[in-house]
Amino acid sequence: MQVPEKQQLVIVSVIIIMLTGFTFFQYLPVKSRAGIVRQKRDMLLNSNLAMTLRIQQLPVLYKQIEDMRKKVENYDLEIPRGRAHGLFLQQIADVMSRLGLTEQRITPGLEYDSGKLICIPIDIQCRGKFDAMFSLFKEFEKFDRLIQIEQVNLSNTSDYNGSLLMRAKVNIYYRRQE
Repeated sequence: MQVPEKQQLVIVSVIIIMLTGFTFFQYLPVKSRAGIVRQKRDMLLNSNLAMTLRIQQLPVLYKQIEDMRKKVENYDLEIPRGRAHGLFLQQIADVMSRLGLTEQRITPGLEYDSGKLICIPIDIQCRGKFDAMFSLFKEFEKFDRLIQIEQVNLSNTSDYNGSLLMRAKVNIYYRRQE
């Protein structure tokens, strides 16, 4: 076996040094940057997918906003400025009479402040058939004014003739006049 010449050893050493230098100064940094670029690409793809999903939800959100605007407009109409409860109490009495409910008693309670609104509790008492009482509550839904039904109590009358005695506590609200 021959001993390699000095010149061959130098050439092999230079090639090894060049390969090592290429690996450490070119290949590894490029590979590292490629990994970073892949991560950023994946992150952008995920972000793009999330954005696409959000864009697809926009029509639904716009519809919800429009529905909320309508509800807010209706809410403002259902809660008047100023008391104006005399007309409301008369409407209740008229509906009760039209439905054939007897022994009517509609008693407003003491007003109290419930934040931005003022509440007027109203006790309602009457006698009649169940269908008429149910119709009364259906009529409440048609009123222009917001009515909160807090409690309803139905009981048989003492003569057991098919009539019921109803006691209800409802609240109506109004806003201060500015």
